[in-house]
Amino acid sequence: MPSEEEIERSWQQVDDAAGQIARLEVQLAANAADVEVAQQDAAIATDAYNQAVVDLEQAEAEAETAAADAERADAELLEASAEVARLATAAYRDNAGLGHLEMFVTANGVGDMLYRAATFERLGSGADEAFQRLDAAEIVAAMMHMRAEEAVEEKTQAAEELEVRRSEAEQALAEAEEIQQSTQQQRGVLIGQLAELRQTSYELEEERQNALEQQRRERENAAAAAALAVPAHVGDSGDSDGSGSSSGSNGSGGSSESGSNGSNGSGGSGESSSGGSSDSGSAPSPSPSPSPSPSPSPSPSPSPSPSPSPSPSPSPSPSPSPSPSPSPSPSPSPPTAPPSTGSHQGALNWAMQQIGKPYVWGGNGPHGFDCSGLTQQAYRSVGINLPRTTRQQYAATTRVSLNNLRPGDLLFYSNNGSASGIYHVSIYAGNGMRVHAPRPGSTVERVPVWWTNVIGAGRP
Repeated sequence: MPSEEEIERSWQQVDDAAGQIARLEVQLAANAADVEVAQQDAAIATDAYNQAVVDLEQAEAEAETAAADAERADAELLEASAEVARLATAAYRDNAGLGHLEMFVTANGVGDMLYRAATFERLGSGADEAFQRLDAAEIVAAMMHMRAEEAVEEKTQAAEELEVRRSEAEQALAEAEEIQQSTQQQRGVLIGQLAELRQTSYELEEERQNALEQQRRERENAAAAAALAVPAHVGDSGDSDGSGSSSGSNGSGGSSESGSNGSNGSGGSGESSSGGSSDSGSAPSPSPSPSPSPSPSPSPSPSPSPSPSPSPSPSPSPSPSPSPSPSPSPSPSPPTAPPSTGSHQGALNWAMQQIGKPYVWGGNGPHGFDCSGLTQQAYRSVGINLPRTTRQQYAATTRVSLNNLRPGDLLFYSNNGSASGIYHVSIYAGNGMRVHAPRPGSTVERVPVWWTNVIGAGRP
């Protein structure tokens, strides 16, 4: 028979094992959270790189335009100079004398020549106009060359910024991948320890931890949807083509429960209709009920009927009438968003056709995409131009209430609750589903909406 000391030690070992299991499971959850944060940081760095690409392209275009403007200004300056030279030659042929021609030959620059020409009256009003054109052309040419130099400098700075952002994005991606790999390795070790403590196989413990992780994510997603007040018809991720007709119910998350009471006209409503029919056999018993018919005695109670006559009771009715009037005032706010159209559905259809293509860092097709590259190209396919980056797309779209979410609308994610922290965008596909390019190592996919970190929706 074990001694009390042995029993105490045995209980202590059980307590120690339970404590170790709890600590290991907490560590697994913390590791998963670290991976998510690292992936968000990488997404933000990638978006900054995409913005740097856009800035460089814009700087290159501006530099090219400025150079062309400077070239045109030089041509106009040359033409104005040639006109002045023609006037000077004409004056010489008219025997104006070498002294007058000398003022053009020996002038110290165009400005000096203009001042000397003020005394050259024999050239008349035509010379004045020619000098004015020359002066203006010189000023314009100088300005255009200055702008061209500035544009080249801006282009150089944009190229340098691009390299900085490229380096930061590559580093963030590498760190995210390293954290993910080390977390996976550590997860394997922790699952092995848990299996040993629970005296089960590694495979069973891994399956158990996968289920726990899935449950944790579902709880987190449900809490996020509740915090956003996501309507049932939007948040329900029942698998369908977006029409919501596959279940035959009202699409709400709790349709199975409504079937028990038949209140929503779903599954079990027909059963509730026959609920009281079995009592009909005892119906004769109501015959004594006539005896209570003296209840007509309450008929003298017409005295209460006069009580309604105090029309003051209508007076409260007006008070409710004002209460509805405020409610319409908020309702106009949703219509600010343009209605979802065939173009929006067309963009979604195009995105669906890209499912399975790889996530490509900085990619906007045709063989691979990042998140904003997919949304940009999806809408470009239906003739709607969106900017390149997630933050630009957020700014370029009209805010849409989650109550009015329609297939083709864009869902934006932020890690700080504001536009400055936007790091991801997806296309709402209807019925609680989305299409997006998630992260490096994945492919374009159609999956249930992840509501955590959703900052809002936009309609192009």
